[in-house]
Amino acid sequence: MLTIFHEGEELRVKKVFFQVFILFILCTTSNPSSSQELNIKNEILLDPVTATATKTPRKLSTIADSIEIIPYREMELRIPNDFEDIMRDSIGGIVEKSGSRGGRTNFRIRGSETNFTSILLDGFKITPPDGDPFLFEHLSPEWMKSAEILKGPQSTLYGSDAAAGAVNLLVDMGNPGEKISNIWGVRYGSQETIQEFIKIKGGTEDTGFLFTVSRTDTDGRFYNDGYYRTVGTLGFDYYPTQFSKIRFLYQHNKNQVDNTSNGGSTNTDLRLTGAYTDRELNNFTRTTDNFFGIRAETEITNSIDYISKLSFYRSDSLYLDQIDALDAIRAFFSPYMTDTTLTNFRSDNQLNFKYNSPNSQRDFLTSAITTLGFEFEKERTFQVQISKTERSKRTARSFYAQEQLTFWDKLYLTTGLRIDDFVKGKDPLTYKVSSAYHFKKRGTRIRTVYGKGVKRPSFTDTFGSSSYIGNPNLEPEVQKSWEFGIDQDFFGKLIKVSGTYYHNELKNIIAWSWSTYANGTNYENISKARTKGAEFSISILDYNNFTIRANYNTLDTLVLDDSNGLGGSSFKQGQELVRRPNWWWSSTISYHPKSFTATLFINQMSSRRDFDYRGFVDGTNGGSSVKINNSGFTKVDVALSYYLKNLPLKDQKTTLELKINNLLDEDYDEVFGYNAPGIEMYAGMRISF
Repeated sequence: MLTIFHEGEELRVKKVFFQVFILFILCTTSNPSSSQELNIKNEILLDPVTATATKTPRKLSTIADSIEIIPYREMELRIPNDFEDIMRDSIGGIVEKSGSRGGRTNFRIRGSETNFTSILLDGFKITPPDGDPFLFEHLSPEWMKSAEILKGPQSTLYGSDAAAGAVNLLVDMGNPGEKISNIWGVRYGSQETIQEFIKIKGGTEDTGFLFTVSRTDTDGRFYNDGYYRTVGTLGFDYYPTQFSKIRFLYQHNKNQVDNTSNGGSTNTDLRLTGAYTDRELNNFTRTTDNFFGIRAETEITNSIDYISKLSFYRSDSLYLDQIDALDAIRAFFSPYMTDTTLTNFRSDNQLNFKYNSPNSQRDFLTSAITTLGFEFEKERTFQVQISKTERSKRTARSFYAQEQLTFWDKLYLTTGLRIDDFVKGKDPLTYKVSSAYHFKKRGTRIRTVYGKGVKRPSFTDTFGSSSYIGNPNLEPEVQKSWEFGIDQDFFGKLIKVSGTYYHNELKNIIAWSWSTYANGTNYENISKARTKGAEFSISILDYNNFTIRANYNTLDTLVLDDSNGLGGSSFKQGQELVRRPNWWWSSTISYHPKSFTATLFINQMSSRRDFDYRGFVDGTNGGSSVKINNSGFTKVDVALSYYLKNLPLKDQKTTLELKINNLLDEDYDEVFGYNAPGIEMYAGMRISF
């Protein structure tokens, strides 16, 4: 029998914590601060500077890649419970959430695979070391300054995992000389959910810092459906000279999700009948992540920059399904335990050689930036199961180069190349070429990109598991893409319209099979597919206190080759890829006078093919899955913020918040078999001083 201490008592003390927290923030003495007036134009930058696309600071208008920047103000408007709430409005992005709070949440860029996206914390890679998809459900938003979503192959700069794009989460660090500010927040809502957070930031003459801590607790909708998350973030900047900067980052994330069904096989909306509707009594997954990162930036001369980054990431995860009274009537469910430790050590050294024309108005070549970089990465996994212990490790050495050229201050060309040396697995070569031309007087920008990205096989693909045999000879999965886009500004950048067409070809897709392939393993490079589509967006910034954003997306997918039926259930030649809608759109309408903010969010998605595992659980179809048409849906959310005035403490900023998710009580599954919650309401307050 398996037994372990369950941390359910943490949930039982949450109401006491909630009451103490409320009392504390109400009794806290505040210092004078700035007024509450909202300035949307200053918060939502029209041409912000970003470094995600090129690893060097560039204005957004000079970058050809499709990149979407979600600033802090837009995050604040949504009053997000989790970062996944913010991702739902992204252009070309698809969120797939399995059920309620803490359920597995994937993010697809332009219909590609869920593990083809690299996730960065302020430029440091935090993608899981085992090569599996990132767990977006555990991301908390209180420490973020902005998020940048970069679409298209980005392996040239970010290596494996960036075959379809990259998401960079930027930290809201204090600046030198910035006065210390505090934000205390609390929220209570559906399913006995309680959220609290503290955020402190500021700076001295030559330092800046950030400290945040947050806690989320919820009981969930069913028995053994709870979730908790504790996140702490510490950031510190030091400027030893006016030409150098050192940044230190640490983040701790501990979470636990109670699995109401074993491995997600049972539908959480009680669609099954008989014994198969019974809930797991004590199945849970507990994960503790720790990340350390340090970055040093030095301007050696006016034309040479050096950037060095070191990071260490460790994830400890325990999956435990203890024996219970229901196991006797459900042969599929049985006691099981897996304790896994994943680590990643990474170093990145980058040199930038810069040239700026002394007369940019006349010279043919306005500017040039040559980037040379070397990366080293070491990944390890250590897994303990009921009767087996497994250890695996692998390293990678990579060299990358990039050239950025600007002609006549209106034509922008960027080329990049990367060579990876994988100690285990095939060594790929990746590249990217992009260009943009800006008709500044007309407010028109034309851009095009072509590139190749790769996804290194995961640890399970390569080394196998207790049940399946890995394939050490797998080749990296490949995505080749091209896109063409036009951006147009109207009325002095008050209105911005954008359109992009893209075409992706996925090769060497790794397929999994219950039975072994001819090579004696359960994994093989089998399938080939293509995705193509279009993205359209429009934004109206701060017109008579209104801000409006909307986007419409189309997607067409097709499996081109499955090696005569060997592609597995996910890849059937001539069929669409699963969990990819043909179209979806979203819109955000915000009204923000000085005293309050009201925001309406609408998301609509078409039907899509998905897996139906009900027959697998009850044994009616011989232990395999079938495909089903998962219906489309419309989701409407509302967020309201009211700013209190005439408080006893001068200039204290107190905000009352109300968030309503799924206002129309839509019954839908983002992933079939995981019914989304109905109407959810959350009310809270924030005090800033």
